[in-house]
Amino acid sequence: MSYLPHQIKTSDKALAILRDKGICLIAGLPRTGKTRTGIRVAELCPSINSVLVVTKKAAIDGWDSELSAVKPTKKYTVTNFEQVKNLKGVFDFVIVDESHNIGRAGKPTNRLKELRVETIGKLVLLLTGTPAAETHLSYYYQFCLSLNTPFKYKSFYAFFNEWGIPAPIRINGRLVETYKHAKPEIVDFISPYIVTLDQTQAGIKHQAQDKL
Repeated sequence: MSYLPHQIKTSDKALAILRDKGICLIAGLPRTGKTRTGIRVAELCPSINSVLVVTKKAAIDGWDSELSAVKPTKKYTVTNFEQVKNLKGVFDFVIVDESHNIGRAGKPTNRLKELRVETIGKLVLLLTGTPAAETHLSYYYQFCLSLNTPFKYKSFYAFFNEWGIPAPIRINGRLVETYKHAKPEIVDFISPYIVTLDQTQAGIKHQAQDKL
């Protein structure tokens, strides 16, 4: 069997969100099968032929291995964030793996700008185990990869004025905003765009423990 039951259930939910919203985030803990779940979402989209997967360089071999195991019907291009600017192809669907890597607060990075060239106007699937590792403000840039973002603001700073909680610190006599805190209501606001995939769903009953 190519896909496990929890991967089928999660990918079905993600596909429904994509059809309704145009962008979806699958938040899955390690070893829950996010990669294969993401592949199935792409495979279920009848209107797409070419899929771009952007991930960390160290994860490319893992994606290639999963694609070989599943034997997909679409054409996949797997690359890392640093190589996005060199892409020459045209893609119908974009999967951004470890999407929290572009979720930092403040000014947009070159990595984000280069990736957005490929994602705008496309269906976008975000995959990450830590969608808001440091702050829920990190949702802004992840979702701004799509024109269908729920955060309709011209900049991160306009978004922060609406959803952020100021927490400045004093550096060399000046107050500098840390952009660390978001209003708790943002969790409910963004939840219609997110599907969770945890280890219980995946049938993982025993947690790894460090031994000193």
